[in-house]
Amino acid sequence: EFPDDWVKTWERVNHKYHKNPDYRLFSCTDPEDDFNIDAKLNGAYIVIGLLYGEGDPDRTIIISTRCGQDSDCNPSNAAGILFTSIGAKALPEKFTIALDPEPKFSFTDYNFATLIEVCGKLAREAVLKAGGSIESGPDGKEVFIIPGQEINPGTLEQCWDPGPVGEDTRFTEEEMTKIIVGEETPAGEPYN
Repeated sequence: EFPDDWVKTWERVNHKYHKNPDYRLFSCTDPEDDFNIDAKLNGAYIVIGLLYGEGDPDRTIIISTRCGQDSDCNPSNAAGILFTSIGAKALPEKFTIALDPEPKFSFTDYNFATLIEVCGKLAREAVLKAGGSIESGPDGKEVFIIPGQEINPGTLEQCWDPGPVGEDTRFTEEEMTKIIVGEETPAGEPYN
């Protein structure tokens, strides 16, 4: 309805998914709360950024941010989707110049290259396990043939009233020995 006015679209989404208590029944926050990080609303704000950003990274991020609510994750997700579709080589340099792929991610044995390698391996295994195949395309690149599957919805999980933080919400000593501890977090310090 409003191809040139993202704010009007935002108002419609906000009215339907944030202000309407019927849509807030399964949200992680009370229907009367101002703050709402429901997946429906987050997804809508990501799509608004992508549609009205028109392929421009800055505009996509700004619009997804200005939609509000979960405005750290939604712009990041919108940018991630857009950047994946654009491809790393076509991204403006300001988004890639400070990237250093060599250091390992905190608390892991992975740097960017090893993470990509492991993710590729897991993706191949998942395709084959699902009955698919991996073939060579006309350009010699891998093509994943993924069979269609029936949708099998999971059980609804609620996060209402998670309860107080207590001893049972901290890592046990045994679990702590499995965590690689960095200099900023000395061993034995409780983790929530």
